[in-house]
Amino acid sequence: MLRKQPVKGKNQVKVTFILPAGHPYGKASVVGVFNGWDPAANPFAKRSNGTYSTSVLLEAGRRYPFRYLCEGECWVNDPAADAYEPSGFGEDNCVVET
Repeated sequence: MLRKQPVKGKNQVKVTFILPAGHPYGKASVVGVFNGWDPAANPFAKRSNGTYSTSVLLEAGRRYPFRYLCEGECWVNDPAADAYEPSGFGEDNCVVET
């Protein structure tokens, strides 16, 4: 799931990526063009309600390809992504539009 919140007074949007409680992926992170596809940049953290989330600030009015990278080099797409596009590696990337 994705949650988007405009940042007051800035041309930015806070995007929160959310995995459900009890997801089967183990440790996970969001990777995309916004963090150089670096799995250490935005790991998911467990929340008090049992879900997992991580947030990034992104420039408004743009498209950002991303995916979730989970334990065991397992790549997962978000079914709530705004769009999908070919990754160039035989699979699709998710896209978040700000």
